[in-house]
Order: sequence, then C-alpha cells, then structure tokens
Amino acid sequence: MRAQVCEVCEFIHPILRASRLQVAGAWVHALEDVLVVELEGPAAEVQVTLWTFSGCNGPPRPPVSPSTKEDGKPVTKTTGATSDRLPSQVTAWRHFLRAARGNGWPFQAPHFPVRWFGFSASTVSESGAGVFEDAEAMGSCGGLRGPCARGMWHTQKRSALVLQLSTWPLAAQPEFAAPKPLPQLRASHLVSWADFWARSYIYIPDSDVTMFHWYMSQYLLRCSSWGGSSAPGLFGPFVVDDEVMWSGDMTLNYNAEAVYYNAGAANHLEAFEPYFQAILDFLPAARRLAQELYPSCAESLAFPAHILPAGVQLPGVGRGDLGQKQMGLFAAVPFVLYWHYAGRLAFAERVLPFFLGVARFWECNLAPGDDGFLHDIEDCAEEICLPDGDMQPDPAVVLSLLPGFLEALAQMCDLLGADAQHWRLLARRVAPYPTEVIAGREVIADFYGGETQHGRELRLHSGGSVAWGGLFAAFPLGTLHRRSPQKDLDLVHRSLDRFFEQWPGGKQGNSFPHLWAAAGRVAWQPRRLLQAWEAYLTNTSDPKCRLYGNGMVLGCGNTGLENVGGAAFGSELLLQVAGGVLQVFPSTMEGAFRLRAPGPLLVTAERRQGVVQEIQLELPRESEPAVVRTDWLVQSPWPDFQVLVDGEVVPVQPDGVFHVFVNEGQVHSITAGQRERER
Repeated sequence: MRAQVCEVCEFIHPILRASRLQVAGAWVHALEDVLVVELEGPAAEVQVTLWTFSGCNGPPRPPVSPSTKEDGKPVTKTTGATSDRLPSQVTAWRHFLRAARGNGWPFQAPHFPVRWFGFSASTVSESGAGVFEDAEAMGSCGGLRGPCARGMWHTQKRSALVLQLSTWPLAAQPEFAAPKPLPQLRASHLVSWADFWARSYIYIPDSDVTMFHWYMSQYLLRCSSWGGSSAPGLFGPFVVDDEVMWSGDMTLNYNAEAVYYNAGAANHLEAFEPYFQAILDFLPAARRLAQELYPSCAESLAFPAHILPAGVQLPGVGRGDLGQKQMGLFAAVPFVLYWHYAGRLAFAERVLPFFLGVARFWECNLAPGDDGFLHDIEDCAEEICLPDGDMQPDPAVVLSLLPGFLEALAQMCDLLGADAQHWRLLARRVAPYPTEVIAGREVIADFYGGETQHGRELRLHSGGSVAWGGLFAAFPLGTLHRRSPQKDLDLVHRSLDRFFEQWPGGKQGNSFPHLWAAAGRVAWQPRRLLQAWEAYLTNTSDPKCRLYGNGMVLGCGNTGLENVGGAAFGSELLLQVAGGVLQVFPSTMEGAFRLRAPGPLLVTAERRQGVVQEIQLELPRESEPAVVRTDWLVQSPWPDFQVLVDGEVVPVQPDGVFHVFVNEGQVHSITAGQRERER
C-alpha cells in the first residue's frame, strides 16, 4: 500500500508555497497507512490537488471528460475502457478528495485480484473536521498528470491534511474509516518506530557512511516490505508511472531476494512476510510451469525470472529467461535465512511444500559425473547467456546455494517427521565449485569453462568475465567462510582479487548486495575492502555508483531496492557465525552493536580502545514454538586472558573457543578475566 506514498508526497508542494504557512510535520504513519501534513500559522487558503500520473508518454488517449462540479454530492470520474493506461478514478466532494489507480482492467478481474490503489484526503483543525470549497473532479491537470480531484482548503491556526491509503476491488466502492484523532495517531506512530529501532543497532565511529547506509537500509526495508503490504518490486514503493524498466516486477535471480539479506541480522523478521506470501501464492503457476518445461520431473516446481504478487505470471518465461534454472532455488534464499534466524515450527510446516518442490526439481536436473558428484550440466549462469543454445554448466551460483538449501530442508524434515537423510546425502554430492587458472592463479569461475575464450564470448552483459563466482561461494548461502580450510580461503581470496582486477573499485552493478558482505565474511583485505566500500558510497570513484541522501544506492547498472541488502556488510563487520562458532568484531573495528545471530541468538557487544568490553547473549522471546540453539561455541576476543561467563571462569580451548550454555529468559554476560600468566 505504501507504494502510493511517493505520489502522495507530491501533494505537499502546493502547501509549502502557501503564504506564511509552515509545515509543522509531514509523516507517513508507521501502522495506519496514513499520511499526515500538519500546518501552523495564520488562516489561509490552500489549493489541494490529488492526481494520478498518466504515464511517461503524455496524457491518456483518448482524454477523459472535462471537469465537473456538483453541489451536495460527490462527483467521480474514471478513465474509459479505450484508454491505453491503467484505469484512473478521482472523486471530489466537500468532505473529501480521492484519487486511485487500478492494477488491471475489468476483463482481468475474473482471473486476478484486480484492485484500486488509492487515497482519500480530508482536513482537521482545532475546531474539528474541515471541508473543501469549490471541489471539482478534473479530466486532467496538465503535463503527465491524469485525472485530478481539486478543492480549496481554508486552514486555521493549527490544521492538518490527512490522506488515508487503501485498496478495494475494482467493482466495489471504497471504504475509508474516519481518521483517528491526531494525538492518537502521533503517539502510536512514535511508539511503533521506537520499537522498530530498539530491535537492533550498530555503532562504527570510524565509518559514518557505513552507519548511514545501514540505518537507511532498515528504513527503506520497513517502508517497502512491512505489515499488509505487497512484496516490493525492483524499485520498491517509489514507482509513479505505468512504464518502468522490467515492469518493476519481482525479479528472482537475486533482485527480489537481496532486499532481505540483512533483515535477519537487524532483527526485523516481519519484513520477510510480504515476500513469503508472494512466492507461496505463485506455487500453482510454478507447478504448471514445471509440468510444461520439465514433464519428467514429477512433483517439482519451476519458477521464471519475473513474477508479480498474487500469483501473477509475466510473459516471456521459461527459455525467455535465457535458460536460467536457479529461480526457484534463489527464491528460497530468504526462506532459508529466516529459518536460520527464527527456527519457527509453524514456518517449517508452511513452507515445506515449496522446499520439496524445488528440491525435486534439482534432484531431477542434476546429473552424476565421472567424479562421483552431481553436476548441473545444462544451465545459464546469472543472465550471462546468449539466447543461441550455448550452455554454461555448473554455475557457481547454483553450486553455492544448493547445499545450504538442502540442509535447511533436511532440518525441517527432521522436525516434521519426513525423510531428512535423503536430502542431506544429496547435499553432500553437489559438485565442487568450477575453477580455472587465470594468469597463473587458480580462481573460482562463474561456470565450468567460463574463463576460456569461448566462455567469455558467452557473456551477454559484461563483454568479458563477470568474475563473481567467488562472491557467491561465500554469500549469501555459500559454503566458504573465515574458518574454512586455508586452501579454500586462499582460493576464494584469489577469486576476490580477480573480481577487483576485472572491476576496479567493485564497480559491477549487480554485485553490490553480494560483494562487500562476501569479502567481509572471508576476511579479504579488511582495510582495502573498507576503503573501496566508502569510496563507492561517497561517490569519489565513479558518479554512476553512489549512495543518495535517501539511502538508495545506484549500483552502476540502474539497480534498485535490492541494494538495501548491501547493509549486510556492516553487520558482517561486527558479528559472524562461521563454522558454528560465534565471533564478535571479526574485523577488529571499534564500535558497538546489538544484532541477531542465526541460531537464533541476540548478541550485544562493545569494543573500545582495542578491547572488547563485554558480550551479552540472550535467546529471543518467541511467541510460538521454535527450534533454538542453546549450546554455543564462542571465539574469545581476549587472547591470553581468562573468560568469565556470568562471573564464572570457563575452559578455553587452544584455538580460543569456549562453550556457553544459554538459558531462556536470562541475559548471559561474558567478560575477560585475569591474564593467564598472572594466575
């Protein structure tokens, strides 16, 4: 619903120009789908206009009827069925102004949930509800504006314009409840945001831009994926036109999923829900697509690259996705992340059919090789195929996601009494990453044979190697991390070296949500990494790749909302769980944080003047049955010192790891004890 907020904000501008009036506050309520504009100053006349955009190619064709006024009852105008734009509707009356757009046409209503998305404006003041004088429904306001509702507002010393957002079926009449009193709205708004920000925090005094991006990413996450809203598309709630690149859809080969890369660590699990519902609503279509394209793969699910909420499938699917098979697998990534950060039994029951359908798809499509491993023989590596039949076998992205996905499925099966061992055995047989020797160094390739001359000629977007195989090997579900065997760490480090040689400064558009967190997870050149990250965000290395003041990042390739997932880098600097071992401040940066670890576990810590002061561990309070880890391995941040857990000395292994048993309802305090040689 908040997809309309950007449009609504346009209506504030005439108010700002009103003589001697000041905007005391303009805010979108955190819970109520209400935009409030508060004014203060002497009485004045303010013209209020609500409109819908008609599209970037000019007004609707044919134009709607002329303006209409009628005293005593509302006047409504709707674009005709012969318009080449989505339906628009406006209503003008003394007591409210309304404007709405449809997300489809009446002939589609029997097949899809076609609805109006609109808002209703009313006024309030110290003396009660106000009215709009000379209210009229207009055919067009000029420019790119479609039908408009306009009226004159007579303000008082303290007044407010209240715009309520809602949806309703295309054939129904809108219903807007009377707005709540402003003091009540304001109080509930502040309480909701205070709760949101209290769930997590980070403090990195040496990198203001990292903190800004992290916090603004949480803000954008809430604005775009919260409560009863639909899952956000490529550009989130900031689309105000019918014509937008890629239809502003949910693109499943990383864009839609990357939005949620940091949601778990930031302890904002509610944000996942709109995405989950959109994927689960698509299961009937995914089942039909699998039957059409892979008839021998019984009970499997196949997803296209581009979908919309409510189970709507876009044209150009199947081989129109350049042969990419990993859509369903990538669509499962936020589900896997949520499972690790929540462990809720009801969630496992709800998503098990989805996971089983995707797993059966891959069981059917993987082929045994002479090496005893299962290989993805016929596939396309992340949008870098030409549509001429050339294959890109064993894409690193697929091989990086499959083991973690199958293990998550096995864990759910363990709980629900299904066959878990079958999927664990399948996970162990997934082929290793494809590698090739480039300039005398072995690196992870994007796919098998991807660094040969023929392989590089297959790249549709890059004109050369994308070199991002090493990124997916570490993040978001990759198998490599800072505690991996040294030979594997050396391999992924060389692969990241290769990426930065191919893309100086990390300037490869689609890599932003993956590169920085992946490099942080495997401890690749920490100082150089942070410098490159800050140069990227502060626009000192390339004007096409930058962070804007509203928190959005332009990722060198007109990328959009998915870049909020890049905030995972800030979390990785402060907290990691690698190889089952929890580690605070792995980057050795100064700072403080409260984050959620996969397990799940809430972790609070501070590092000041090079020393970790205290670590606090507590189990999240769960309102429903969940599987939680209570026996934790923790890497000591105090070499040569004793470790105290709740004031008691605990044994520390030679590698600095110690055990903590976490109890429900207790905050466990971990501190440094005496220096070992002083004992």
